[in-house]
Amino acid sequence: MKGYLWTKRVATGAVIVAVTSLAACGGLRIRSPIQTGPEQKPTPAQANPNPPQTFVRSTSDARTTRVIELREGMPKDALFRAVSEALAAKYTVEVSDPRAGFLMTSWQTGVRGGVPDVHYRSRLVVRFAGDDWKQLSVHSEANWQRDDEWDVGYDAEQLAAVTVDLNSKIGKKPN
Repeated sequence: MKGYLWTKRVATGAVIVAVTSLAACGGLRIRSPIQTGPEQKPTPAQANPNPPQTFVRSTSDARTTRVIELREGMPKDALFRAVSEALAAKYTVEVSDPRAGFLMTSWQTGVRGGVPDVHYRSRLVVRFAGDDWKQLSVHSEANWQRDDEWDVGYDAEQLAAVTVDLNSKIGKKPN
């Protein structure tokens, strides 16, 4: 009985040493017993350690915000409704305060190669400026996750597209 226990301990120890050394070198791959088909390759989000090309690192409000001069003669409720409907057509509006003239979309994950990229997120914050609401401030926020930290910036493509869309709906007409 003693020889059996000693052999079992040595064999167990040898397996632990082998698994530990293989795992440390990155050469160990354990396949799920319920996995069928070929081994899955990493998704584009996992394979690409770089942020999307539309992401711009910046904490400057001047770079992350666009200001739209608004049409004269439109009542506040019509302005707010037009902006709210324009945002809701493409985004989920998470915060909406018509009295304060404030709208904010929820965080949206980016998509690369048809796969959601959980390392990238963006949202929009829209504010009517002043008591007379003659200007609209459109602000983009975006984050890129690198390891355990988030880089702060904005999505240039998203900001440009939303600014053009809102400007066409409620912006001042050129003379």
